[in-house]
Amino acid sequence: DRLYRMAHAADPRQELRALAGRAEAAQLARDHRRALDLYQQLWAKDSSEVAVGVRMAVLLQKLDGLEAAKAMLRRCLALDSMHHAVNLNLGIFHLEPGTAPERRKAIHFLERALITDPKDPVVLERLGMALTEDGRIDRARTVLEQLLRLEPNNHVGNGYLGIIMQQLGRPLDAIRYYEHALTSDPGDPVVCGNLATLYLSQHPQRLNDARALLMNALQGSPDDPFLHMNLHAVAAEEGDFRRAADHYRRAIALKPSLRSASVERKLADHGQW
Repeated sequence: DRLYRMAHAADPRQELRALAGRAEAAQLARDHRRALDLYQQLWAKDSSEVAVGVRMAVLLQKLDGLEAAKAMLRRCLALDSMHHAVNLNLGIFHLEPGTAPERRKAIHFLERALITDPKDPVVLERLGMALTEDGRIDRARTVLEQLLRLEPNNHVGNGYLGIIMQQLGRPLDAIRYYEHALTSDPGDPVVCGNLATLYLSQHPQRLNDARALLMNALQGSPDDPFLHMNLHAVAAEEGDFRRAADHYRRAIALKPSLRSASVERKLADHGQW
């Protein structure tokens, strides 16, 4: 910051460059409020610089919340509707609330970002996730396969293609994708849970593998109700109904909507409910 101030004092024509440098220095120092103030000064002097607006939006999201960040990006969008970083960040910010209307807005912006850079793995990841969650399976599959052509070991790509294959009734392909996803993130609770379920249904002889997967995931996510529900299923399959009941109780304590009359009848038949 001091050096940029000295440069500006020595040559007033370097004011914009000095402001940009000071803002970047503040951001590197994690002084987000000061960085935002300096970027705002820069924007006030030249509001046509979209890249500055994007940096302000990222800082606004940290400091003042999503709506302030999205409002800034919409101002940038009015200047350049196909700016890659603007559309990417609008897509990411619209995904955060997790609602269907916001997810569809995110898909709109991410599709535009994909036009300007078809090989951006962040765009492909976020778009593939959003499309899968929105039920647009064919388009999601195309996007995620494009991602894996660029990054064959991408965890998100393999994990979400596993979900898609499972939805399409192709369990063996789903297993292949899930197993590949776990090579880069062995403790992912969703992938572990889904893969363990498939092992139980497709490969009963892999009961030990299913249990190991779930226990490994549980170490990182001890309060995940779905892991406990899957561990209940493994224990029941092994005939250990006391342990099955323990995991079931923990699952429904964490997520009451998982209660199942059929599960409770089976546990009651074995004196555990």
